[in-house]
Amino acid sequence: TMTSQPRITATTARFQEAITGSVANQRQLAFGANTDAHLEKAVGTAGVLLNKVSNASGGILYVKGGNIFATTHAFSGDVVLEANTTLTGTTVTFAGDLDADVEAAYRLLTITASGVTTIGDVGLTADLGELLTDANGSTKLSGSIATTGLLTFKDTVTLTSTVSATTTLTSGAVLFEKTVNGTTANVQGLLVNASGATTFTQAVGATAKLLTLSTDSAGSTVLKANATASTQTFADAVTLGANVTLTGSTAVTLSSTVNGDLGNTRDLTVNGGDLTLGGIVGGLQSLKSLKTDVTGTAGGTTTINGGSVIATTQSYADASGVALGANTTLTGTAITLPALDGNTFNLTLSGTGSTIIGGNITDVG
Repeated sequence: TMTSQPRITATTARFQEAITGSVANQRQLAFGANTDAHLEKAVGTAGVLLNKVSNASGGILYVKGGNIFATTHAFSGDVVLEANTTLTGTTVTFAGDLDADVEAAYRLLTITASGVTTIGDVGLTADLGELLTDANGSTKLSGSIATTGLLTFKDTVTLTSTVSATTTLTSGAVLFEKTVNGTTANVQGLLVNASGATTFTQAVGATAKLLTLSTDSAGSTVLKANATASTQTFADAVTLGANVTLTGSTAVTLSSTVNGDLGNTRDLTVNGGDLTLGGIVGGLQSLKSLKTDVTGTAGGTTTINGGSVIATTQSYADASGVALGANTTLTGTAITLPALDGNTFNLTLSGTGSTIIGGNITDVG
């Protein structure tokens, strides 16, 4: 039981029993520079939190006891999880690296913090199994994170990296339950490499526009809200879980298929820059509408490489028109095209209703 606020500096410090404070929120446990510390049992309790638990740079904190209860968690040195761990408090900061002891052990980290959680690099040496933040407070990501299983952010996420400016998340599946933003508009980027589903539940880049937003070709992406980033590249299959607007000033690329979660229900609007459709759109669940540049920004060109777009209403307002990269069928009841460059490919317009072509048609096979 701690009755004072020690700062421990040694080559190795090992606590084999639980650590508690004699008075709630008035005791600190601090490890000095270059100190390797081992916490083999729980630290603090739900009723008697420590005021602060910290380690300094140059040292490694090994956590084996499962739970740490402290108002402030401030880790300037590295942290290694030797067991599934829950951190409970107000603020949590990982300024050093965060790793598992053994990747195959599938270590789970749960962060329950009412204030700000700041996470740097995770999994540089050994991936965590899962990482979860609770719905209270907010999370700042300043590095890259690797987990073999789920990566779940229940709170708002802000990207803060200023070094590479791109935060990379590598995981089995990634879930953002609230908004994702940069710190400075058009500076931070997000790359998600997930073998399972990547789900964006709320808006991306609405407060501070991202420079880039990208997913890899494995897995899938579920969009349930709008996304704003200068360049957007979804290399995996995309499912719309709501009406979605993608706003990019340079380019938006949907490399694989695009579908609604329900047939003829979801609207997809893409504003600004060039749009590339690399896979079939609406092949499994048709879209209610697909529209480009409805804000009058009149971005570049829509290139259709996937061969088929199925949406009840299709309106392409690109300044440089539509280009075909494969024999293409557009299926809908109201289709509006600007100029069309066929690039020697065939275009078939299918469905009842009207088709409006507002520019020249060239090089159609």
